[in-house]
Amino acid sequence: MVIVSFAMDAQEVVFTQETLGLSEAQYGLLISLTGLSAVVGSLVVASATRFLSIRWLIGVGSVLVAVGYMIYATSNSFWVTLVGFLILGFFNAFSGAGFITFYQNNLPEEMTGRIASIYGMVQSILQVIGVLLVGLLSDIAELRITLLFAASSILLLSMIQFYFVFRPSSETYYSESDQPIENIS
Repeated sequence: MVIVSFAMDAQEVVFTQETLGLSEAQYGLLISLTGLSAVVGSLVVASATRFLSIRWLIGVGSVLVAVGYMIYATSNSFWVTLVGFLILGFFNAFSGAGFITFYQNNLPEEMTGRIASIYGMVQSILQVIGVLLVGLLSDIAELRITLLFAASSILLLSMIQFYFVFRPSSETYYSESDQPIENIS
């Protein structure tokens, strides 16, 4: 999902300016408000940690990020695009916090650095490939169709992930710790 969303993000300037006809100022406002919604989402996550489970953060957060991408990919105006960007900015904070917590809870402390390095390298390679593929597809087909395909892929992957996160057999991977936050490494 991260790879496809990164590839979509690489096309957003072209899409908003050429397909939607938005000005550079409107695009700048979209990005600024998306950043603001991410900050607000982070504050909500930080203040509601006792009420939000890891499963909810990952499962629901990821699906709602995907919904934001779908709204963006189907948009035809500044306001609809803004709604999509606000949703994906806000809920990125939820899914990001969930994934980081899941990662911290399920990997041995002495292995996290090595695993993060390998994961980061693989992710970087896949991001380059994803950007190239989305760019190539947008040359072959209309950019909107390419972004709709990418957003649909993100939505499908997020729903599959939701299923796996909320399966009863996965419950042990998402257990909540009774330790105070300052004692969790």
